[in-house]
Amino acid sequence: MALGGYRAEVAPGHEFELAVRLVEGAGIAAIRHIHEPLINAIMAPQSCAQHQQILEEHLQRRGYADGKVVSQGEGKYRLWYGHQEQPLVSIIIPTKDQIALLVACVTSLMEKTHYQNYEILIVDNNSETPEAKTWLKGIEEMQSDRLRVLRYPWPFNYSAINNHAAEFAKGDYLVLLNNDTAIIDGHWLDALLNHGLRPEVGVTGARLLYPDGKIQHAGVVLGLRGPAEHPFNEMAPEKSGYMQRLQVDQNYSVVSAACLLVRKSVWLEAGGLDETQFQVSYNDVDFCLKVRELGYLTVWTPHSLVMHEGSVSQKSLDVAKKAQKLERFRSEQDNFYRKWLPVTTQDPAYNANLALNGKGFELNTDSLMTWQPLDWRPLPVVAGWHCTQSERAYQRIIAPLNAMKAAGLVEGMSVEYVMYLTEVAKYQPESLVIQRQLSPDFQHWLERLGKVTSIFKVLELDENLARLPLSSPERNVFPGDIGKLLRDTLRRVDRVVVTTEALAEALRPQHSDIVVMSSLLTPDWQNLSSRRGMSKKARIGINSFGLRNTDMALITELIREFAESVEWVLIGPCAERIKPWLFQHLPEIETSWYPAKLALLNLDLALAPLEGAAFNIGKGTLRLMEYGACAVPVICSDVEGYRGELRVTRVNNRISCWREAIMQHLSDPEASGVLGQRLQQQVRQSGIMNVDAVKVWSKAWLAG
Repeated sequence: MALGGYRAEVAPGHEFELAVRLVEGAGIAAIRHIHEPLINAIMAPQSCAQHQQILEEHLQRRGYADGKVVSQGEGKYRLWYGHQEQPLVSIIIPTKDQIALLVACVTSLMEKTHYQNYEILIVDNNSETPEAKTWLKGIEEMQSDRLRVLRYPWPFNYSAINNHAAEFAKGDYLVLLNNDTAIIDGHWLDALLNHGLRPEVGVTGARLLYPDGKIQHAGVVLGLRGPAEHPFNEMAPEKSGYMQRLQVDQNYSVVSAACLLVRKSVWLEAGGLDETQFQVSYNDVDFCLKVRELGYLTVWTPHSLVMHEGSVSQKSLDVAKKAQKLERFRSEQDNFYRKWLPVTTQDPAYNANLALNGKGFELNTDSLMTWQPLDWRPLPVVAGWHCTQSERAYQRIIAPLNAMKAAGLVEGMSVEYVMYLTEVAKYQPESLVIQRQLSPDFQHWLERLGKVTSIFKVLELDENLARLPLSSPERNVFPGDIGKLLRDTLRRVDRVVVTTEALAEALRPQHSDIVVMSSLLTPDWQNLSSRRGMSKKARIGINSFGLRNTDMALITELIREFAESVEWVLIGPCAERIKPWLFQHLPEIETSWYPAKLALLNLDLALAPLEGAAFNIGKGTLRLMEYGACAVPVICSDVEGYRGELRVTRVNNRISCWREAIMQHLSDPEASGVLGQRLQQQVRQSGIMNVDAVKVWSKAWLAG
């Protein structure tokens, strides 16, 4: 209202004109980005000539008498401010050895750069090769004001090297430039200064290309795949990118220090690069954020074109140095999270509806990671990180969480990938439920999570992983000392939820807060039933998902022995030697279809073999209840995991005991059917998830 609203005389460009005037009159902070979609409409055709005129008048009012606007097509405009100043620019190039790269960088810079008021400061960090020493000495002997060599004789510290050079820089502007770069377009520095000379701009970044011409850097997005990452990486340079962002000048929160221009006064005001916390990594991200906090803009321009090979010095590292590099990188990443984690979840240059775990500018399909209309939370939020085994993940994470949400107890989501800490911080769950994760990388992730957040961490276990047999293929998933990995994980979580009391007893010496929560069937198991006697031969079913070779070995001989007198139905993986004896084999069944499919198999009997080993004590009776929900009688191993009140036939794991039990059921089908019906009654009474059951489960997942 204060600015007079729309100007009718500039219609149809009145909305665009008002936006420009608002920025002029109240500053760019007056314009805020609302992440929620407010209107769905077809955009009216835009008048490029009218917009161009509005922008040129804007430049004139701002005092840029020589400013001009170049149209690059509808909705794309390049503002050339027409600065008259030509300040001295100090170009800082840290280096060690790699003389071929350095010579190419300096030569291309001096031969191609159109802007001439610059000096080059080569900062040598203990070069060792004779050719590097000779070349650098020759430059020093030239005693050129334009090309100088500075010495940094201490251990490598990228931040300290640039800070050291800045002290000797004579220019009003600094350019940080990697030694593995080369100038492609002679107007690269003019394009940086076009924005860098604007008083509201603190930092300007260039468009960097790999030697093959693909995009290496086109701005940095906070929170993308960790603390911050490059979108559009390896995209073809002629592509326009999301919303044409590869083609136009724009504000970013961060740009890369591989080629970065900053006003020296801003550099000093921000304190330069942090040479204590960010010696090698994230120093440019930290610096740009410090500049942003001072109130300056960071601008990325595609019109400053520089080739950047990237990470050349790291490609020839030996194993020991790579391990040291990884440890240092993780330490600096931790430092960054401690300092900036909340900031990384809300990058103003990135829409909240876009994912943080992909390549960048991809839609996030989980609404809880995007649109949260309330500024308070009516329900606690749970994030579940489940293992990749779909059945196990469904039983212990996905189905319980869905049931809790349906009952109005929690909000939440489940994923099977490692969530970046920025995703966790953005989602802000009260509780993080983790299933069967023990790897060394997970240990580091969990330790880091504890350093930067106070989220309640719950570990879900359904097996005694410390007692996995040496022959188990899961040994490849949990390399090294599994017992130590399990102890380390237990030490870093707040609570452990297990499937059986036996597993709880095994773990209690290592953790003080263990809750037993038996697995339950989802409501879609409630009203199922099989039709018995539908075949001339008895149909006997086995679900091999989750079973090991040693479990199936208990009944393999019996499958061969009874092959002529029964119809064997196997669901799941099958050894080649068993296939000839099967009547029906279903290698896979979609989890959501499994209850109905199992009922339609019309089984007369089901077998559930399980080796009596220590790692099986957490197995639980869920498999038995699945058969029971369909009124199928069950013969199972008499082992710790399968003991309880369920009305099933338990047998010793000797082949003679299995044979005798099978023959008893086959000899009296009516009595066998009664056992199945009684088992079904038990399952329907106490084995199905209901509101009361999921209330108990939700309490196990939440603090308190």
